[in-house]
Amino acid sequence: MRIRQLILGRTDLSGEIEERHRNESDVRSKVRLLCIKLAASGDYTSE
Repeated sequence: MRIRQLILGRTDLSGEIEERHRNESDVRSKVRLLCIKLAASGDYTSE
């Protein structure tokens, strides 16, 4: 698995997370990406 950091606060972040989620095969990574998406939207925290 290639690790690449996500830079929060970008306008195109949601689209990048959606694309990574679609292409990801590991379930744990899919859940992690969804948590990042929710935390970036400001509705939830990752704690």
